[in-house]
Amino acid sequence: MSLGFRLIATGGTREFLLSNGVHADLVWKVHESRPNIVDHMINGEVALAINTPFGKSAFVDDTYIRRTALQMNIPCITTLTAATACVEESGR
Repeated sequence: MSLGFRLIATGGTREFLLSNGVHADLVWKVHESRPNIVDHMINGEVALAINTPFGKSAFVDDTYIRRTALQMNIPCITTLTAATACVEESGR
């Protein structure tokens, strides 16, 4: 079943999604390579960001992602609770 959009996710998130039967294309973290998630946001390829960073190393990516989302007027969900609520509500 197609919902009319595609998912992109960084490595760990993509692995989790795939293991649960959800297809997602790989996107690089800011510090990994280019084009990365921020590049995709700037290019208008992202309509919604779900950014739930974990650990100290995620701080840099988190800052760039949230700042870019704000600048590009992209809604940004920052907790798993909010992401779950969003997905459950859209499925109704």
